[in-house]
Amino acid sequence: MAEAQQYVTSQLFGGAMSVELPEGMSDVSDLRQVPDHQEVFAHSVSPFSVIIELAERVKPEDAGSADGKEDADSKCALYHLEEICRLGGDTYEILEDIHPVKLSKIDAPAFAADARFKSAAKPSQSAGTAAGIRGALTEKSDATQFLLIRLKEQTTDIVVTITLDEGEPEEADKMRRKCAGYMAHIQETLQIHDWKLFG
Repeated sequence: MAEAQQYVTSQLFGGAMSVELPEGMSDVSDLRQVPDHQEVFAHSVSPFSVIIELAERVKPEDAGSADGKEDADSKCALYHLEEICRLGGDTYEILEDIHPVKLSKIDAPAFAADARFKSAAKPSQSAGTAAGIRGALTEKSDATQFLLIRLKEQTTDIVVTITLDEGEPEEADKMRRKCAGYMAHIQETLQIHDWKLFG
């Protein structure tokens, strides 16, 4: 029988927020500079990361829509997903439609999605010929859980992204389930202690 996942409380934004993350996560700001509006954590062993970001609240009229069929909050969620991929040079695939979720400790509208981020791996330095470089470019897929929390009065969107390398194709479903479990725990434990964080 597999051991139950252990979680540890992590302070966010100087203690203004907190969340329970899987044991073994490290604060990336201890290793490199991270923007003030982000908290970034990476696992010490697994190819797994969590990003919690404070963003300006997107208005539905500014979000646009791929096909005009999404509701207002889904449009805003897609806007954030597309912005994340644009900045990272990735593409994404929605595996489960954006849907409302209830948070245990924050009374605010929230929306989640199960997605897959895809990116081209960098070519090996040893691939000296053009053909070799083309051959070295392989697509990398990450199981991704996305959460959008909409704070209307604070004009803020809280965006939580979990990514976990899917590894080999036969491992993809297992990694997606693991990633979903981590997000479920974040939805239960994420909380705001000091609302002055939002100005």
